[in-house]
Amino acid sequence: MTSQNMNQPQDPRSQPQYVYVSTTAQDTMRAIAATRSYIGPAILTLALYWLLFWVGGVIANVLYLYSANNAERISGVSPEGKGCLWILLIVHVILPIALVFILIVMGGLTAILAAIGGALGN
Repeated sequence: MTSQNMNQPQDPRSQPQYVYVSTTAQDTMRAIAATRSYIGPAILTLALYWLLFWVGGVIANVLYLYSANNAERISGVSPEGKGCLWILLIVHVILPIALVFILIVMGGLTAILAAIGGALGN
């Protein structure tokens, strides 16, 4: 190729054009997982926590979070609403359990300090 030919624009029809369209099941699953939203399931989980019963909310939350993690693994993108499910799990499960644990420990410490104070006072 001479320098004169390099400056001229090339005709796009002279080069082969390839269009790749995949219809494999894996690509279809990846596309479906990438567009899945978990905002609706998060609202349903919140309703289960507050309106019906706590155990149903925990079960729904764990199942939807498991499904959201699978969707992220398949698509490589975190689906909408996954963060909402994590916040619901933290607020309605992890924090209450931690609070009960802290109250039990504090109550135990209070009882021990009262026993020590009573023993020292006698």
